[in-house]
Amino acid sequence: MAENAPVLKQKETFLRWNSALPDKRLLALLHVRFSGVATTYGRLLTLSADLKDSVLIKVPSQANYDNCARTSDPVYVELNGDGVDDVVFATEVKSHCYPGNAEVPAIYLSNPSVEGGYCYSDAASRQLEPADLTNAKAIQAKILQEGERLGRDLLRCGPR
Repeated sequence: MAENAPVLKQKETFLRWNSALPDKRLLALLHVRFSGVATTYGRLLTLSADLKDSVLIKVPSQANYDNCARTSDPVYVELNGDGVDDVVFATEVKSHCYPGNAEVPAIYLSNPSVEGGYCYSDAASRQLEPADLTNAKAIQAKILQEGERLGRDLLRCGPR
């Protein structure tokens, strides 16, 4: 194994076959610990149907995913209107403001034009609270409500 190759920290069971993507990808939530680094990351991984191509979906550096203690069960919900389920979950990370941990919601939007077929949406992720992650309809309603309130499209990838 390469010196800095990602290593699976614990067994994960959150797998989903997304056959609606053009290249049919398997989705998995992982806790990743990089060799020689004391932090773990809760990230979305996509795998090609033949399992030969895997992509750890990137998040912007300002997203707080260092020291991920766990990830919540994912909610698969169609948010961006392309007919492919998007992935929403929360990561439990160390709070920068208070002692202890905080849950930080994350939204990954399906996007066939990017490597791995998914991208992180910082603008949409910042609108959710952990309590919003109860079901797909609650998430859809919250994103629609916040988009109207802010007067902008939240369903784009990258930093806000």
